[in-house]
Amino acid sequence: MLFYHIRLRCYVVIELKVVDFKPEFAGKLNFYVAACNKLLRQPEDNPTIGLLLCKSRNQTKVEWAFDSIQNPMGVATYEGIKIKDKLPSVEDLKKRLDMVEQELREYKENEEASAKDGNYTSNQETKWLYYLVFQCFR
Repeated sequence: MLFYHIRLRCYVVIELKVVDFKPEFAGKLNFYVAACNKLLRQPEDNPTIGLLLCKSRNQTKVEWAFDSIQNPMGVATYEGIKIKDKLPSVEDLKKRLDMVEQELREYKENEEASAKDGNYTSNQETKWLYYLVFQCFR
């Protein structure tokens, strides 16, 4: 995955592995970081950072694998990350969808009434659309 960190002003290359750390992963990540630096990085950007997320890691293997690599890179495990706790429940999603459907029905009714009165503008449509999208993802 490739991201750009606005505050650090640099690209961040993240590679996810579902297995334990292997020394060859360092070379592959270094290749991606170097490619990003050569192809995407602008003169005002800081050097690209590489991050390797693995199931587990052996500290000695990690140190030896990255010993002669000059690019800023690191290895972390994802065992402690509980994504499921961060996601909304199925019930919450259903409630939000029901709410958006109701608001969409109200929007259509208001749109039809405004069109009959001649007060309808595309700016109103854009505002409602942004509002509905925001309601889905807040």
